[in-house]
Amino acid sequence: KSFSNAYKTISFAIDHASQGSVIYLSDGIYNLSSPLIINKNLKIIGQSQNKTIINANGHQGITINKNCIVELSFFTISNALVQGDVFGAAIENFGKLTVRNLTIKDNTANRSAGIDNSDGILTVVDCYFINNSAVFPPKTNRCFKFRNIIFSNFIG
Repeated sequence: KSFSNAYKTISFAIDHASQGSVIYLSDGIYNLSSPLIINKNLKIIGQSQNKTIINANGHQGITINKNCIVELSFFTISNALVQGDVFGAAIENFGKLTVRNLTIKDNTANRSAGIDNSDGILTVVDCYFINNSAVFPPKTNRCFKFRNIIFSNFIG
């Protein structure tokens, strides 16, 4: 697919994508009714960082499963919420993830509101982390959990 004939729902695109596919998201707001689970190697590319918006609607946003190689780029993910001992409101990564030109904002969790990467490998390039909130544990980074992360032009 391309921007001119992009999928209308992200979960449909993920479910029907073959291993190694590229999923294109046109500008617009994509309202989630449940978390997006990525269980294969793929790329999800938005048309523009500020006009392609994934609204998690109070759900966990995106989970990348173990052994998956994923790139997410050129979109915003917001309004994710997880409670209790669940980590990674916006993104929970167990695979090998590159986030490029993303805006991750207005997400809330008890722990790791932006990205939780405790069991994966994460590369962050030219991303914005804005107004993400985690309440536990106190005095730790409230955006994400640090382990195996490479930063390039991090803006937080």
